[in-house]
Amino acid sequence: MVIVQNSDYLDGLESVTICPMTSALSAASVRVRIKANAATGIKEPSDVETDKITTVRVSRLSTKVGEIADKELVKINHALRIWLDL
Repeated sequence: MVIVQNSDYLDGLESVTICPMTSALSAASVRVRIKANAATGIKEPSDVETDKITTVRVSRLSTKVGEIADKELVKINHALRIWLDL
């Protein structure tokens, strides 16, 4: 999963807004493909499912796996704007 909320609002809250990720790759235009590498920490290419944005309890989060490069974050932000019609 990818945390997609403003980091200024992470401390002290019981929930966090995320987009799930899946290795079942799709051609959906609002999904963003993330490469598997040491930086991302994922084992196979995966899509960020910006069409499945949700909020979960912080207690459901485990350890941080990796980070997504700025280039992909820009794509995720754009996809979220399209999906949410912002």
